[in-house]
Amino acid sequence: MKLKKIENYFIGDLLSKTEDVFDKAKITFLFYFILFIFIIAIPFVIQLYLQNYIYHLIINLFEIIVLISIFILFKKNATSKQIGLTFFGMDIIMSTVSLIFQNANFDLQAGVWSILLILFCFFVLGNVWGLLSSLFIFVLFIACQPINGIPALLNFNVPDNQVVPSEEVFITFPFLLIIYLVYYFIKTKLIAEKLIKKQQIEILEQKKDINDSILYAKKIQDAISPHDWIFNKFFPESFVLYLPKDIVSGDFYWFHQIDEEESIIAVGDCTGHGIPGAFMTVIGSNLLNEIIIREKNYSLPDVLQQLDERVSYTLKQDISHDKIVQDGMDILLLKVNKKKNIIEVSSANRPFILIQNNTLQIEKGTKFSIGGFNTTQKKFDLFTTNINKNDSIYLFSDGYVDQFGGEKNKRFKTESLKQLINENHDKPLNEQLNIFKQTINNWKRNNEQTDDIIVLGIKF
Repeated sequence: MKLKKIENYFIGDLLSKTEDVFDKAKITFLFYFILFIFIIAIPFVIQLYLQNYIYHLIINLFEIIVLISIFILFKKNATSKQIGLTFFGMDIIMSTVSLIFQNANFDLQAGVWSILLILFCFFVLGNVWGLLSSLFIFVLFIACQPINGIPALLNFNVPDNQVVPSEEVFITFPFLLIIYLVYYFIKTKLIAEKLIKKQQIEILEQKKDINDSILYAKKIQDAISPHDWIFNKFFPESFVLYLPKDIVSGDFYWFHQIDEEESIIAVGDCTGHGIPGAFMTVIGSNLLNEIIIREKNYSLPDVLQQLDERVSYTLKQDISHDKIVQDGMDILLLKVNKKKNIIEVSSANRPFILIQNNTLQIEKGTKFSIGGFNTTQKKFDLFTTNINKNDSIYLFSDGYVDQFGGEKNKRFKTESLKQLINENHDKPLNEQLNIFKQTINNWKRNNEQTDDIIVLGIKF
């Protein structure tokens, strides 16, 4: 219990500041390693003093002073690397000077202490310092060898009465420390493996919970999307290519049939994708329901104006510019009147492609997005045109044209989409859907999908 109190006094704060299992292990190992060396150093210094080994007494007093300073470093919350480097620096000096005082006698005891230093550096300081310590020991060993009758580099002919005779009992201490170091390394590895397995289980459980939540969010998003049979009944020749980047999407389309002859379609591209984008699609769909269905507002520019104001109000963008959601959406509204053969389009920063009399034209729409600031300064234009049989219109988010791929890993771009439509607009719509899918998949290659994708095609 007393030893535990001593441990808490010196390294309790240090341990509480890290959650890393290896760092905790290094700190605890260092403390007991230094404590053991400090304990065996004191009687050794006393013995050196009593036997009048002055040279070795001085260097071992230096060791005790450094060890005391390391305990101070523990208390000052120094890192394990700082403490390890302090011990390594001390050991370099100790090893070199001790071999000088021993007249370059690199005996078994020196060898075992050297092995301990190398293992210490690998465990506490990492591979680089472990290799550097190995190089240092190698150089030290070479410096202790006489070559061709030339005395060893570290042989300074210290008087024999100052050379401490080797005793086998002294080999026991570094040997025990080596066993302790190896044991602690294995113990730490086992603890880490157990912790990693526990974390993996927790991560898998959290991932499952998140996926379940996202899948449920997808159900909600699917529920508020138009029913295919209603849309296809009004537009028999049509297709919708809907490819979320994630499980849920930041792109959406919306449909409302006003009467037997007239309907309104919306294609929206919300800020972001995944869960954040999906939240915006819910807001957008609900507001369109409110403005068009409940309030029976069929003026497309006015619908966009109302949508812009209500998105800003919903996200509190009209109150303060600080710490608010600055998200919004690009959206296009299309109103089709089958009886009069007229279409109206009002767009908030979304282009559309129109095929009339086999001629392709692209309309860019108004350069304002829905949401954000300065709502009163926005004005949305209305595009109106007559349509004939076999004319077509294509509404799309930017996910298709922004997809990276191809031989040079570049964006697909609007020009490529125009070419794709121009070459295939006269084909059946279900065939066009497959062509659009295959084209973007071939273009994408091994790249991830860049963004949510929606392409809606209608032939009149």
